[in-house]
Amino acid sequence: IAKKFSENQKEFLKQELAVRMEAPRLVPFYYTAYLYAVSEEDAKLMVLAYIDGLKKRVEGELSGYKHQMDELQKSLDKSQKELPEKRDQLQLLEDEIRPLKDSMYGFSTEDEAADLAKKSIIEMDKTMNTLDIELAGINERLKVIEEYRNKPQRDIVYQKLDEMFIELTIELSGVKARRDITEQIRAKQQRFIMVFNRMIKVRQEVSETEKLISGDRRIIEDISERLNNLPTYWQSPKVYQNVVSIYPVED
Repeated sequence: IAKKFSENQKEFLKQELAVRMEAPRLVPFYYTAYLYAVSEEDAKLMVLAYIDGLKKRVEGELSGYKHQMDELQKSLDKSQKELPEKRDQLQLLEDEIRPLKDSMYGFSTEDEAADLAKKSIIEMDKTMNTLDIELAGINERLKVIEEYRNKPQRDIVYQKLDEMFIELTIELSGVKARRDITEQIRAKQQRFIMVFNRMIKVRQEVSETEKLISGDRRIIEDISERLNNLPTYWQSPKVYQNVVSIYPVED
């Protein structure tokens, strides 16, 4: 609109004397705006430009809040969609960990059971290392005995070697069984720790998502309240009785 001003009006506006505001006096709750121009046509353009400027200022103020509302609504919709999935996932993990805990640490809390399981895994690692060393020793002894059994020997020596071979084979079976059961228990403890850690992570995600939903809702409600009860200076301008009067100004 301002591009339509005459050159004289543009020069006049540079003097910063073209607009004067007066607090509500003639009409309650309405400010009086005096707009000065060098011609009647420029005066009409001044009114249009002034009203348009006020509208754009209001739109600029509100656009930030509306953009924030849009972003919050997107975040809220995303969180509300994810929350049921996370809750279902958490329920599955809790259902899985309960029998695991009860079978190993029935009278302990989940946190206590997790600490006990971690300590148990460390001990079992040590036990398995010891059993692996023992197995290696037995296998080596069996290997040597087998070598001697394949050489010509006296009957009494063969008999002794057979006895040693049988004893070591039985011992080997026992050590293997101990190692297998240790490994099974260790795997069960590891499974418990894995499910526990995953459950804690998902439980935290559920809590954070619930807080995010609550926070987004509260902010959206606050902004909606503001937008529904805008102060006067945030509302589009209303011209009193939709009337603008143009008066000549004498030199």
